[in-house]
Amino acid sequence: MTLDYGAALRELLEADATAAPLLATCDRAVREAGRREIDTAVEVAMGAQAQSRELFGDAHPITCLVQFLCCELLARANDADHAAQQFTRVASTLVSVITSALPEGDEGAAHLLDDLFAILAADPKLLPVLAGFDHDEANLKSLSDLATPLLASQPDQARLLMQAVLTTRRLTKGGDHDDTLLAAHKLCAALMSLEDYPAAEALARDTFERRVRRHGPGHALAQRAGGAFAVALFKGGHRREGLALQHQIYQASRAAHGEEHQQTRTALSNLLEMQSSA
Repeated sequence: MTLDYGAALRELLEADATAAPLLATCDRAVREAGRREIDTAVEVAMGAQAQSRELFGDAHPITCLVQFLCCELLARANDADHAAQQFTRVASTLVSVITSALPEGDEGAAHLLDDLFAILAADPKLLPVLAGFDHDEANLKSLSDLATPLLASQPDQARLLMQAVLTTRRLTKGGDHDDTLLAAHKLCAALMSLEDYPAAEALARDTFERRVRRHGPGHALAQRAGGAFAVALFKGGHRREGLALQHQIYQASRAAHGEEHQQTRTALSNLLEMQSSA
């Protein structure tokens, strides 16, 4: 295996004496792939997946990594549809693991999800897998929806999930798409919860500027992004800039929507809170 997950899979397999036959099967799949016998490698890897499910069950990290091996080999065999199906099953399994453990979530499953998305995003040959995964809107929506309850209890896990969503959206829909900007907005909220204000400020600035270019400064989405940017500035120590921006957001919302609009009331509430803190 040429990707980082291969070392993690081997380490897990070598640590379990009962997994010796499975390790041998995985090694054979890798050897066949190295010889460019990809069809044979896929067949062997599928057998390893069945072995792993019998030994450990669907949700074990070993099974998830073996299934990802199948995904990678299918992608390299130019079977993007089946590769995406394999990855969808892995992601759905890990989402179920995290969901079943709410409100604590599952840190190991969240980190594994983030790692697998990063592997796909880093390899041009695997990008069709991300595109196939993104094609079904329910897939990324499940990650985004799961991040919401984790935001209060486990913000780092929420960050990992939204990082995966944003990475996928940027690659499949581009940086200016509304779905991409919504993912960026939610990731910014997770970064704020973690008090990572420099990262939140940079992401919020980019999101605000893109939404202003896309919709204009008076649009509710642009103002919402501006509010997040103002809060990130203020909490990150740039209080004067944050206050000035929040005042600007309030005035723009007031002019565009009127005093009683929910967006205007939210902007005013944020402004008053900043002023009292300052």
